[in-house]
Formats: sequence, structure tokens, C-alpha cells
Amino acid sequence: LSSSPEDTAVAKIQKALAKLEAEKPVDAVLLPFGLGHHVDHLVVRNAALAFAAPRACAFYEDLPDAFRSTVVLDEVAHVERSLMRESNLFKDALSAVVLGAIAEPAESAKIKRRVVSVYASQIDGATMEAISSFASHYEGGERVWANDAWLSSSF
Repeated sequence: LSSSPEDTAVAKIQKALAKLEAEKPVDAVLLPFGLGHHVDHLVVRNAALAFAAPRACAFYEDLPDAFRSTVVLDEVAHVERSLMRESNLFKDALSAVVLGAIAEPAESAKIKRRVVSVYASQIDGATMEAISSFASHYEGGERVWANDAWLSSSF
């Protein structure tokens, strides 16, 4: 759940966030949830949690790293939320919310496929297709796990 204290990325991320905040107030933060336990996602998430905690904050589900059935994904999200609370990384309760849902399933899959195609250097065509199909669970939207401040925001 934690990154190595020797990891220089943590300090760089925290410095970049402080610089951003000095330039313009930050009202909301969207972070990787780390459900697939991809080391880069965990480092970014953990480095930014102290910055994110007093703000509207949500965590995205790290597809394809966390690609599982929605039932398993829900269970993994529950475990990860518990670990974050127990380790004092992030105490807020989190609720699932879908962003950008589209009612038309065929259109939503097409849009999701176009969006994930920007990651063509990182994922293959079959994975892109799986992610776009997975999006049908949320009418083409993206499920995130949000704190109360995010849920009550008007952005």
C-alpha cells in the first residue's frame, strides 16, 4: 500500500502539486485508485493523498490494470478503501459514481474505444476492445469512487 521512502517520484509529485496550488486554487482532485496495484498508480495516489484529502476527491478504477468483473472490482475497491483508512492515508468515506454516462450502448462503446486508443502504445487492440465493452456496465461512463465533497460539488 505504500511506496518506497527512497522513491524520488513522491517528492516530485508533491512539489508539482504545491506549485499548482500556488498558481491557482485546486478545488478537485482525480487520482488513480490503484486497484490493479500498478506501482506507478500507487506512487501517484499515495504521494497526492495529503494534498487531495481536504478537497473534492475521486479515484478512478485503473483500467485495464484493475480489469475484472464488476462484482470482483467492487470487492477489490472495498478492500482498498479499507486499507487506505486503516493506514491513515485517506479517511473519507467513498461512494461509487458514474461520470459521463451515455444512454446509447453502441455509441458509448465507440466513444470509449476512441478514448482508450490514446493508450495504443501501452495496450493492445484486444485490451482496448475489452475496456470499451466493460464501459457498457456504466452506459459508457467511467465509475469513480468519490468523497462527499466531490458528490456535493457543482463542477
